[in-house]
Amino acid sequence: MAIRFKCPKCGAELNVKDELAGKQGRCPACKNAVTVPRLAPARRKIEEVEVAEVVEEVEEVEEAEVIEEESPRRRTSSIKRGRDDYDDEDRPRRSRRRDEDEEDEEAPRSRRGRGRRDEEEEEDDRPSRRSSARRRRDEDDYEDDYDEDEYEADSERRKKARAKKKRKAWKTARTGVFLNFISMCIYTGANGVGVLMYLLFLLALMTGSPGIAGFAGIFGYLALGLFVVSWVLFIVGSGFLVVSPGKNGEMGLAIATLSLGAVTLLFFLYLLFTAEIGSFTAGSLRSFGIVILFFPLVDLARLALFAIFQWAVARSVKDPDLQSSSLLMAILLPSYSFGAALFTYLLGLVLSKSTSSVVGSLFLVIILCEFVAWVGLLVWFIFNTMNTKRAIDYSI
Repeated sequence: MAIRFKCPKCGAELNVKDELAGKQGRCPACKNAVTVPRLAPARRKIEEVEVAEVVEEVEEVEEAEVIEEESPRRRTSSIKRGRDDYDDEDRPRRSRRRDEDEEDEEAPRSRRGRGRRDEEEEEDDRPSRRSSARRRRDEDDYEDDYDEDEYEADSERRKKARAKKKRKAWKTARTGVFLNFISMCIYTGANGVGVLMYLLFLLALMTGSPGIAGFAGIFGYLALGLFVVSWVLFIVGSGFLVVSPGKNGEMGLAIATLSLGAVTLLFFLYLLFTAEIGSFTAGSLRSFGIVILFFPLVDLARLALFAIFQWAVARSVKDPDLQSSSLLMAILLPSYSFGAALFTYLLGLVLSKSTSSVVGSLFLVIILCEFVAWVGLLVWFIFNTMNTKRAIDYSI
């Protein structure tokens, strides 16, 4: 009796002898080590039933042969006995009756044979149905295992793809932070050049030398050019920051910073070209005054939002020191600007009633100190931006 089973590795159908049940071998298709399953008890019972039915069929066949052998002898004995007792008219009637009796005996026998054959066919079909159901269950289990492994592999691939995409986005954001770092360096340098221009202007007022005043004008044009370059670099860097993958609002802050940088540059170019043309009307003077009022506010909002962006990045990369310094920077920039502007305005109102040159010189020195403090605050902002870039580098 052969044992049929499937290789659990490649699914190839194997047919081995029943003597090898429980032993190990190698699959001829995939060369994988397999264990031959033992024959189930239900299959053994089915085989015993089949053997018993075969024995019954043999006994019935022998019994039928004995009946067929005895029937000629009965027929001959009845003919000998009835040759003298019966006449010619009775003989056909007896033969017809004997034929009917034989047909009645053969009919149940044929029906029994058909019933047994049907049962044999059903018994033959049951193992095949059971084996097919078992095969389907094995295939389903194998498919379930395969689907689970495939799902785990797909989830692992998706995780790697997401991590790769996140690293790529952080690299792009790092490029944007680096461009903004350069922009802040140029912006701080432009403010430093403005401080030098202011010092030369004070020196020209004190000495009354027109050469020093002209030299101060050159520094003024240099500062304007540096401001334009810094704003352009800031806009480009903020464009790279839009793809930041953090979950603390980095993308929205980058878009707002980019918009404010573009508005600052447009306001500055408008003021520059309007002042160079010099032809003012009532409407142009009104618009020029509005732009002068909102221009520093927009530029200050740009710097404050960029500091808040650095705070959001610090939260995403889990850097508490950078987080606290960025939040402090976002508070100090507008606070110092509004405080310095208010103090200068009030001081100007007080000193405007005085005619002493000493008081006027003191007012100019206070304004110079405010500019120097503003440049120092911008230098701190530069270092904070550099730390933001370094934190992103560590997180990638």
